[in-house]
Amino acid sequence: MQINERLGDQDGMASGYHHLGTLAQRRGDHEEAERRYQQCLQINKQLGDHAGMAASYGQLGILAQDQENYEEAGHCYRRSLQISKRLGNQVEIARSYSALGNLAYLSGDYERARHCHRQSLQINERLGNQLGMSSDYRHLGMLAQNRGITRRLSVAIGSPYRSTND
Repeated sequence: MQINERLGDQDGMASGYHHLGTLAQRRGDHEEAERRYQQCLQINKQLGDHAGMAASYGQLGILAQDQENYEEAGHCYRRSLQISKRLGNQVEIARSYSALGNLAYLSGDYERARHCHRQSLQINERLGNQLGMSSDYRHLGMLAQNRGITRRLSVAIGSPYRSTND
């Protein structure tokens, strides 16, 4: 990192800050992780590195989600999605939809979660991304299971279950 700074290697610095953020996040040092991801984001903005910006927003979203700051996580994921769409980066678009689906699930918005994971699945199927498809199917399965539990519970308590997409 010091060599990159001394040489003024902005790309190297952005990459280094990103890796330092990841290490801090793994240690549970969210404050340091956010600081490093923000440093990476600022350099990517200066360089006009939109792919790097999308990645930084994605990591900031994961970090915010880990801290249960769902509003900030959603903002970051949507920003990453927006940039990835402009770039036409299908892999990152699918990743962003999946992240938004996970966030919606955690927030209790199961219809939105299902929509996002279906979007991700469609892209991953087109790309032949087996790992992405597996993740999407797993999440859609969890949502279907949750819907089934909700139905059984509503019958047990005598309240009708309604879903617009059953």
